[in-house]
Amino acid sequence: MGVVFALRHQHLELITRDVTRQIETEAKLIQGIISGPVFDFVKSSMLFSNGDVHLRRRAPVSRTFAFKLMDAMRPKAAALAAELVKRPPTHTHTHTHTRLRLKS
Repeated sequence: MGVVFALRHQHLELITRDVTRQIETEAKLIQGIISGPVFDFVKSSMLFSNGDVHLRRRAPVSRTFAFKLMDAMRPKAAALAAELVKRPPTHTHTHTHTRLRLKS
């Protein structure tokens, strides 16, 4: 993952407290991505948000991802993953994008 430098007490608290914190847009800013579709996706994503913003974005889908439902889907997800591992994807390259095509 890399090296973490905690130069101030607040930095140390960010990496040592027992609270999950997503990186939000920091990684994209470090990579020099300050605008565009990738930046907008990360900025507006539930997965890359924290605190009240995360809770507000998660609320509409929280029942969908309830433990009982996810637990019931485990066997199907495991079977699909096993199938994907057995059949490596075939890559097809074009000039404008890369497409992933699975054999049927």
